[in-house]
Amino acid sequence: MLLGILNSQAAGGAASAGYFGGGDTGSMVDTVDKFEFPSDSRTTLATGLSSARNFLAGMADSGVAGYFGGGYDGASRVTTVDKFAFPSDSRTTLGTGLSSARSGVAAMADSAVAGYFGGGTTGSRVSTVDKFAFPSDSRTTLGTGLSSANAYLSGMADSGVAGYFGGGYDGASRVTTVDKFAFPSDSRTTLGTGLSSARSGVAAMASA
Repeated sequence: MLLGILNSQAAGGAASAGYFGGGDTGSMVDTVDKFEFPSDSRTTLATGLSSARNFLAGMADSGVAGYFGGGYDGASRVTTVDKFAFPSDSRTTLGTGLSSARSGVAAMADSAVAGYFGGGTTGSRVSTVDKFAFPSDSRTTLGTGLSSANAYLSGMADSGVAGYFGGGYDGASRVTTVDKFAFPSDSRTTLGTGLSSARSGVAAMASA
């Protein structure tokens, strides 16, 4: 699974772009492709991820930086979180990664406030939600995680209002569950209406 991040408006009104990072072609890759808005022209960053991996997740502090976290490098799951500064696309790797090495994780962000990596598998599914405060990138783990341990889900957000983690596989079956985290309290509710069918390996996006 290959995941993307979005820089919806770069600082100073500069061109914005979307990014797809990682994945596999039969073997893991560290490739990051950038699509400029609104032309949709593609370039491939000279500096990719810090390691080749798949089943990672991506989120962004729009106009500031994008983050790719977690995944599987072909040998083991990782805690790694790579940060790409906008608009230079220079990469650093956070000193503090995820709270546990996991793949099949999802991510979403409340731009200018915090980014979140939720769920995934460490070998067993987890309900963990890690929160990275912007701009310090300091990590905390929410007292309330997902409503159930879940992997291969996806995340999206209505920035400034709430973030959502939906779908996935709980170790026994695929799920329709959509959990909503209100900003800035991070209180969780589970939507009465979930996905239209139980499914994993789902993707998500939002028009805030």
